[in-house]
Amino acid sequence: DLYRPEMNAGTGGAPVAAGQTITVTYGGQRGIPANATAVSVNIAITGASADGTLTVWPCGPRPSVTSMAFRESGTIANGVQAKLSSTGQLCIHSTATAHVIIDIAGWWS
Repeated sequence: DLYRPEMNAGTGGAPVAAGQTITVTYGGQRGIPANATAVSVNIAITGASADGTLTVWPCGPRPSVTSMAFRESGTIANGVQAKLSSTGQLCIHSTATAHVIIDIAGWWS
């Protein structure tokens, strides 16, 4: 089964809301080892309600550096290498409402 709720980050397919931070567990999920320490991801943003930025980080305090910027109603993709938290999670924060699609390209243990 390619669709699993744990990989949907609880949005039910809805866009990430402006100012919302979602937490997604990757370590130990979908063939990624539980001891993975970082991931290589392709992030696509589509259907944004306004220009904005997306930040991806290993949870904890949100950094001031963003992972990508996007335009209202456009679609853009960017490759990001991100460290995972000690529990195998990534936090994702969007400054504008947008659909966020994350594909894992690889991982490090």
